[in-house]
Amino acid sequence: MALVNSILSSPGPSLRNIDRVLEDAQLKGELKLSYRKLKEFPKIACKYDLSDVVRADLSKNRLSELPEEICYYSLLEELDCYNNVIRSVPDAVINLQSLVYINLSRNQLTVIPIALCHLPLQVCILRNNRLVSIPEEISSMKCLKDLDVSCNEITII
Repeated sequence: MALVNSILSSPGPSLRNIDRVLEDAQLKGELKLSYRKLKEFPKIACKYDLSDVVRADLSKNRLSELPEEICYYSLLEELDCYNNVIRSVPDAVINLQSLVYINLSRNQLTVIPIALCHLPLQVCILRNNRLVSIPEEISSMKCLKDLDVSCNEITII
C-alpha cells in the first residue's frame, strides 16, 4: 500500500489523474495530456474507447516518438505534440485522414515524415526541430495553407 501511495503522490503523472483525463476524453472527444512528463503514451488508455477523440494535446512532455496509439484515432482533427523530444513519427500516421492541424514544433525531428504529406493537413507546424530538408512530396498537399518550418537546419529545398 505504501508503494501505491508513493506512486500516487509522486511529482509525475498519477494513475488516478490519468484515468480521469482518459475518462474525460472518452466523454468529450478531447484528450488533454499536456504537462505530464510522459515518456510514453499511458498503457491504461487501451481500457477506454477513445475512437471519437477529435483533439489531442500531448504537448510539453518527454515523448521521444509520436505514440502509435494516437494514429488509430480516425476522427482526430487536431494534434498538438509540441515541446517533447520526438525524433520519429510512425508510418501509421497515414491513418489520420481527418487530421487538419498538427503541431510538432520544438522536437528533434530531422526529416518531415512522407506520411504527413498524404494527410488533409491545413496547418503543419514543424518549427524548432532539426529538419535539414523539405521533401518534394510536400507540394502534393492540396489542403495545406500554413507550413511553418522556421528555426530548423534546412539546407535543401
